Amino acid sequence: MRAQPTASHYVNGRYIEDEGGAPLPVIYPATGETIAMLRSATPNAAWRWSRRLPDR
Repeated sequence: MRAQPTASHYVNGRYIEDEGGAPLPVIYPATGETIAMLRSATPNAAWRWSRRLPDR
């Protein structure tokens, strides 16, 4: 089973990836299988996203 999303973050209607964030495996609890890999948001990236993206 795979469930890889378009990107790790969805901010104000857009998918955004933070390449500097730590890897976060998504585990399917029934099997223990890794079904996706996401990345955590770094504080600097979150700050940039909040300044760049207009409200919708």
